[in-house]
Amino acid sequence: MLSGKRALVWAAATTMAGAVLVASYQAPAGAVNERTRTEVAHFSPGSDKPILRVLGGCRRGPGCHRRCHRHKCHGKRGPQGPRGPQGTRGPQGTPGTPGTPGSRVGIDTAFQGNNKFIGQTPGNGTTLIRDPRTTPRWNDVSTVAGYPGNAVDVSLAVQGSDLHITVRSATGEIAQAICRVNPTPGTGSNPAWPNNCGPFLDHTPPL
Repeated sequence: MLSGKRALVWAAATTMAGAVLVASYQAPAGAVNERTRTEVAHFSPGSDKPILRVLGGCRRGPGCHRRCHRHKCHGKRGPQGPRGPQGTRGPQGTPGTPGTPGSRVGIDTAFQGNNKFIGQTPGNGTTLIRDPRTTPRWNDVSTVAGYPGNAVDVSLAVQGSDLHITVRSATGEIAQAICRVNPTPGTGSNPAWPNNCGPFLDHTPPL
């Protein structure tokens, strides 16, 4: 019989590794919400200090709280261990969705007196020139010899009776044609658009 707040009755069973003692206690009379429990005391070989464990996981002994929350023992938290090595690289993610293509539309204007010429690359690879004096007013110069094709930008400049048309292709080619605009194309000795234009000459810069 062991002394304390509760009376404990022990029955011992000895093994080669040590002794396992099974104890039963009865709560004092008048205690509320108490019930009979069975405790096991483990004695390590060479030690006379018991570690009491309530069946169900609650442990009492050196390093444990006197009370166990929900039958779980909470001892002192030890220091944080060293950081482990970096893990292996994960698999490559799936490719993202392609972005929207950039704009292929270009526009420019140039004046000759009161005449305003407009150049446009509408995005389909052609180049259109607007001459307000002709019918139709929009004239396609994509059929002129030397045209680089797939034009994405255009620039206009007037010098005397000539309109200089410079285009840039999607692949970086730059070409320029000179078109006679005075007199009005299609009148006198000046052929109608686009036959009033000389061939496109390559002005692409070296790589």
